[in-house]
Amino acid sequence: MLKAKGFPVGLTSGMPIEVIEKRVKGFHHGYLHVKTQGVHFIVVHLWPGKEHETEIISGIAQKLIDEGEKVVVLGDFNSESPLDGDYINTKPALKGKVHYGVLCRYMEVGLVDIVNRCDKNALVSQPSPAVIPKWQPDMKSVEAKQHRIDFILTSDNLSEKCVDATIIRNE
Repeated sequence: MLKAKGFPVGLTSGMPIEVIEKRVKGFHHGYLHVKTQGVHFIVVHLWPGKEHETEIISGIAQKLIDEGEKVVVLGDFNSESPLDGDYINTKPALKGKVHYGVLCRYMEVGLVDIVNRCDKNALVSQPSPAVIPKWQPDMKSVEAKQHRIDFILTSDNLSEKCVDATIIRNE
């Protein structure tokens, strides 16, 4: 786990985890870089508008990919994917509030959105009814803003081995 307070990120594994880096300094929430089973995992919770966070993390991913490593970058990106653009355009409540640059940067370094590749209908990761009444007044408001800001991105050498990926949403 990255930290104990605020919005911590973490990773669990049935096999030993090697912690490569825990970084909060210079980030709003921070990221956790670990390796388990021969795969590098970079677990993120990005802050909107802080592009330096993406530049640092995508740089780490790029270096690892160039070295032939297996890489997964996953978590809350607080940004949208251009791959979801058609769906997002059906949401008037999101007009003018969408930022594709973050996900575009990760795609430029060679990371693949495996949920989109495996399940083109998995388009909603947030918000949920749990935000009522604190952040949204009712279910109609929640539905008006539902879209995907949480992603699992993998290097090509892992994405080709992926057999399934989706977003599970239920009660």
